[in-house]
Parts: sequence; structure tokens; C-alpha cells
Amino acid sequence: MPMIYNFEEKQPPELNEKMLRERLKHRDLCRQTLILRIAAVLVSLCYILFAFCIAPESMALAVVSILVAYVTIVGNGVISIVFYKKGACLE
Repeated sequence: MPMIYNFEEKQPPELNEKMLRERLKHRDLCRQTLILRIAAVLVSLCYILFAFCIAPESMALAVVSILVAYVTIVGNGVISIVFYKKGACLE
């Protein structure tokens, strides 16, 4: 049976505890960033729902609520673009 991998051709990368801890911190940061982005989207949805519920009572408050939701969505988009361009958290 022929071997499909040649393990003697290349050496595996050297790993030490410091590199593994840095990788773990990076994964934690990616996970926290994803949770933060999801939370921002959920908060925006809450602002929009609040705007529709309060619109018959106070149109000005509904408009302010929609503007806050808009700012939240734009901020989330900016964070997503920055992380995409930086190359972080693309796992």
C-alpha cells in the first residue's frame, strides 16, 4: 500500500507553552468578539421593536430609538470590517 503522506520531508513546527497560550488567548478574543457582535445585533433589534411599540405614543422617541439602532448596526459593521481587514478571527 503506497503512503500518501511523506512525514520525513518536512519538520513539524516547534510548539511551546507560550505559543499555545497565545493561540488560546487569540481564540478567546475571537469568541468574545463574536459574542459582542451578536449582542449588538440583538440590542439593535430590541431598539427597533421598542421604536415600533412606542411610535403611537411618542414619534420623537421612536425616531431616536431607530437612530440608536442604526448607530449600533453601523458600529458592528465597522468592527466586522476592521477585523476582516486585519485578518483576525477568520477561523
